[in-house]
Amino acid sequence: MPDLDLDLAALDQLFKDLLNVSMEFDAISQVDQGLQEAVGDDVLKARIHDWANGWDDRRVEIQLSLEALYKAVNSTHDTFVGADTKLTEKMNGQDG
Repeated sequence: MPDLDLDLAALDQLFKDLLNVSMEFDAISQVDQGLQEAVGDDVLKARIHDWANGWDDRRVEIQLSLEALYKAVNSTHDTFVGADTKLTEKMNGQDG
């Protein structure tokens, strides 16, 4: 029977990357406000505001998908590590 080989470091890095992207999406509204404050022209401020608010629903959908994905990656990592630990204990005659 072939061994199951899972790159836990890559899985952990994927989890961290997805979490970072999700946090960046959370911060977008703050960037929008900061950009509006930095712009002197009222028309440009209004366009920035319209653009940022125009994709709020899509951004929320993306954030929810990212959250589900990073939770699934983390769960896969934790489940695999737990199963590997239990199998190792059984093979070594431990009752873990």
